[in-house]
Amino acid sequence: MTPDTLLVGDCREVLKQFPDGCFDACITDPPYGIGAYKGDSKKVALIFPEVLPEIHRVLRPGGALAFFGRWPTFYRWAIAAADCGFVQRDEVMRDLRHPFKPSPEALSKTHDSLFLGYLAPRSDSTFNAENVRQAYQNPAAEARSSGRERRRSKALRARGWAAEGPRRAPHPNGAWPSDVWRSCRTWQGKEHPAEKWPADIARLVKLLTNEGDLVLDPFCGAGTIPLACANLGRRFTAMDIDPHWVEVSENRLREEAGKRTFALPLEAQP
Repeated sequence: MTPDTLLVGDCREVLKQFPDGCFDACITDPPYGIGAYKGDSKKVALIFPEVLPEIHRVLRPGGALAFFGRWPTFYRWAIAAADCGFVQRDEVMRDLRHPFKPSPEALSKTHDSLFLGYLAPRSDSTFNAENVRQAYQNPAAEARSSGRERRRSKALRARGWAAEGPRRAPHPNGAWPSDVWRSCRTWQGKEHPAEKWPADIARLVKLLTNEGDLVLDPFCGAGTIPLACANLGRRFTAMDIDPHWVEVSENRLREEAGKRTFALPLEAQP
């Protein structure tokens, strides 16, 4: 396989062609399969739990696994991942700002979830939180708060009282990343109905991988994850069962990451 590869095929079969421990991370957005829990099992096949053992096999020890999901499938998938040997580190809640199509039988859905875990976490597991700090939501308030603390400490010392240490000044690179991300569900240029916001994908790639790492995406859809990898100096192997979406991914990569070379979409070998 070339370092950057797009494949057409069923990931349940395609992944069997790869050797053990050959990927540094798996970042993917599987079909949520929500319709299956409403009695419509033909709407979306619930295949992700079937893929997890192969993902486990092809990831290196300490490699990261990240996948998106939504209630009720997300928690079933998290349990399935744990049963395969993955250790969950975080669940990120993405605040989507705009609700999904409302139902008269349930609360309005305005978030989805993101699983962050590792295969046997080790000291060399990648977690680049410093690389994904974000600007403070209210930097002026942070500055005022810091100033108030300094003045308070000075006044206490003037009176001969022991002053508690002032609050730490805001970090110059922004706030430590939290497990709630302000995201976006709709934007201009969106290719796929379930496509994730490119800014979230880029943040995820920077958090869980290093430059030169090889990233697996078994459900590439419109190619947002391989595109982020290409633009951030990561290698990728991505696939989709639908040739249309692999073609869309190829076109996006050629247009938006033209400096990179990658294999043309290939039919997976039986």
